[in-house]
Amino acid sequence: MAVRARAIPLCRARGAALAPRRPVAHHRAKPLQSEVMRLNPELTAYIFVTLLVLWSAAHRYAPVAPRSGEAQKPVTREAPGGLVGCTTGYVYDGDTVELICGNRRDRARLAGYDAPETHEPGCAAEATLGARATDRLRGLLRAATPAMTDLGIDKYGRRLIRLRLPGGEDVADRMIAEGLAVAYDGAQRIDWCARIAASGGAKWLSP
Repeated sequence: MAVRARAIPLCRARGAALAPRRPVAHHRAKPLQSEVMRLNPELTAYIFVTLLVLWSAAHRYAPVAPRSGEAQKPVTREAPGGLVGCTTGYVYDGDTVELICGNRRDRARLAGYDAPETHEPGCAAEATLGARATDRLRGLLRAATPAMTDLGIDKYGRRLIRLRLPGGEDVADRMIAEGLAVAYDGAQRIDWCARIAASGGAKWLSP
């Protein structure tokens, strides 16, 4: 019986020279940082122009705070004490109005008289007379534009002014004559409740 011979792989003889290995090329990855930092010149110019436009818009439209130490502009004067281009606005009570001069608005106290309080009055009688004085002053100022004289600032920080009707009559004299106010020089505050009570109220509260 014939026996097939097994194919035996040939092995390298001991000591035989090994074939040189082929060098393996190692390709290093390029660093990403250099790619990121390398900006396109057109992109750089676009970013610069965009930032410049934003800065210009912010500088133009942002509100500008007044410099420290920069005083508010005084009211324009026609002559010493005369007010130009000013009007009266809201009437707070019988002797206090809003003074409007351009974009500036001040709370102004009328000089020469005192009218009863309407804000926190001392009694019901003062509140009633104060409301009448307020209505009367509003009527006088609606009827005609008064001439104004600036007298500075009073002790309460309000602008002190004098108003004269077109015929030359002082508003203070008119309010006093109609029993809606009393003469006042800015000294001690007047106790309207005591005055009305002392007179029986007839002089002050009669229509």
